[in-house]
Amino acid sequence: MPTRSSGSTNTTALANGTGSAVVKSGGKSWFFLTADYAFGYALSATSAQVVKKAGGTVVGTVRAPINTQDFSSFLLQARPRRRRSSGWPMPAGDTINSIKQAAEFGIVKGGQKLAGLLSSCRRPFADVERAQGLKLTEAFSGIS
Repeated sequence: MPTRSSGSTNTTALANGTGSAVVKSGGKSWFFLTADYAFGYALSATSAQVVKKAGGTVVGTVRAPINTQDFSSFLLQARPRRRRSSGWPMPAGDTINSIKQAAEFGIVKGGQKLAGLLSSCRRPFADVERAQGLKLTEAFSGIS
């Protein structure tokens, strides 16, 4: 059962919004770089269900501690052996750091699609160039 959080930040909305769209656009083989805490586990599990239901597969997962500064050992495991997608169920600061480091490792240039499962347009990346091609779900609560 999905874990829910306040507002639109819940595993069901995030997994369905990003996961199903990435599979539909060709990202059928997934690897998860997951934050090592309950919400990260729940988002990764729900996203894996969505990916499989949409016709994709999960080829692996690795868990990284929150507030990790060096993601190199985790990114080496996520490096594509063949074209696939990586889901990033991680909090904002860790997502930004890991995606910057993924760019340094050439993961996106190697053909892998990145899916920021807990990313937001409201938390801009310091280097927009490195976030090119990132897929994410953004909530819209209407106009007030």
